[in-house]
Amino acid sequence: MAIYRVLDIETTGVDPAIDKVIEIGSVDFNSDDKSLDNAMEQLVDPAMSIPPTSSAIHHLTSRDLQGKPALEEVLPGFIGADFYVAHNASFEESFLPALKPWICTYKTALRVWPDAPAHSNQALRYWLELIDLPPLETSSTMMHRALPDALVTAMIFHQLSEKVSYEQMLEWSSVPALLAKVAFGKHRGKRWYDMPRDYLGWIVTQKFDPNVMYTAKYYLENPAEQKKLQKA
Repeated sequence: MAIYRVLDIETTGVDPAIDKVIEIGSVDFNSDDKSLDNAMEQLVDPAMSIPPTSSAIHHLTSRDLQGKPALEEVLPGFIGADFYVAHNASFEESFLPALKPWICTYKTALRVWPDAPAHSNQALRYWLELIDLPPLETSSTMMHRALPDALVTAMIFHQLSEKVSYEQMLEWSSVPALLAKVAFGKHRGKRWYDMPRDYLGWIVTQKFDPNVMYTAKYYLENPAEQKKLQKA
């Protein structure tokens, strides 16, 4: 049995070079029976002030973190799983480089459900009708807090595991995201798999975000996949 530790963090901001972790939450997904257990959550003192724009998301303030342990004190308690899982895992990995390997439910969901209306954690939750959180102990049920968000990711991971293998999820997580919709220009809002080949060819000659470049190249090199999705 492999242990997949589904994890979420809250931080003072989005730049791991200057920002710090202020909360970690996780729950273990057991590959044999696909059950959840070992829910953990821990507030962390970042030794810096929390910007109001960040508090507006997770509602944590410096007062909440006074007297809490430092990250290096609590991190060992989260180490030891076979795999780590997060939604947009590159964010968690950038703040927690000691944990690996990672499965990204965001990248996997883009592949499995390209026609979902959106691919954020909460959008997928309600699109998949995963309304109720698993009955595990948590001090907060508020979204954008670490453990509740980890529980949502765990429910999405469960659904994904019914569709594709863990090995496939690992492979997809190791490369850039295969995007669903174009987010710029004259084709904004359209599906990438609907893009004409000349447009894809133009994209790969430019300098766009790595995910955009990967997506355009993928559909340019896999026309059969593009046609299959267009007909679906």
